[in-house]
Amino acid sequence: MAKAQYWLQNHLSETIEQKALADHLNVSQRTLIRRFKQELDTTPLAYLQAVRIEAAKRLLENTGDPLAEIIERVGYLDASSFSRLFRKMTGVTPHAYRQRFNRLRIEE
Repeated sequence: MAKAQYWLQNHLSETIEQKALADHLNVSQRTLIRRFKQELDTTPLAYLQAVRIEAAKRLLENTGDPLAEIIERVGYLDASSFSRLFRKMTGVTPHAYRQRFNRLRIEE
């Protein structure tokens, strides 16, 4: 799973399909899902979403990059889907998160 985690973390901005990840790791999709659940207590998709949200949080904290650019850099194409997931996982909107935690204190 470490190899899968490393690969996912280094390919955030790409469209990642579970089958492609399984093929890259030379396992079946079922094996990939089973191993993720056994070792990380999550699915590959949920893990990827969490990694992407963490990356977005770091960018919101440390840069003044526009939100649209951050969303694209962490692999999302739809801003509304990203914002809903971000709020679900953090409890605040991306804008509110930036206002609270940005070290540069940049206004959007």
